[in-house]
Amino acid sequence: TLPAQADLVVIGGGIIGCSAALWAAEQGHRVVLLEKGRIAGEQSGRNWGWVRRMGRAPAEYPLGIESLRIWDSLNARTGRETGFRRSGVVYAATSAAELAWLDTVEQDARTFGMEIRRLDRAQIAGLFPGVNLAAQAALLSADDGRAEPALSTAALALAARARGAAVMTGCAARAV
Repeated sequence: TLPAQADLVVIGGGIIGCSAALWAAEQGHRVVLLEKGRIAGEQSGRNWGWVRRMGRAPAEYPLGIESLRIWDSLNARTGRETGFRRSGVVYAATSAAELAWLDTVEQDARTFGMEIRRLDRAQIAGLFPGVNLAAQAALLSADDGRAEPALSTAALALAARARGAAVMTGCAARAV
């Protein structure tokens, strides 16, 4: 049943909408989240789930740093499994242009205090045994990671509901 009143209406049950609904509910707001289909039913349920800092525009690094801090405690915060793991992220280069890009990425990451490891071909082969990669070099950010998109979005929606948000699926918002 649609609540008679709300302080905030969130349209969309993807990871951003569910995150916003959880945060607002935690702040004590009366929240309604409307999703036209199912939670994480579109892109938020199908993306690669990267939770990373490395390789972003320099202006995005502070956001990535804060994001990882939040992800570290999200299982406990939601009381559910999000699939988040600090599994590491590797960027490989096969051409001179990509090697130059790795140099820029490495410099940016170090500017923000990230531990980055440059890998040569032998180290890449050791990290990915049995895989024939044409990479000349790579960068490893061991503490970047990934989450399981469908799990994490559902965990956020369920946690928002547990904190009082009305989470409604199968109901598209329409202009009147």
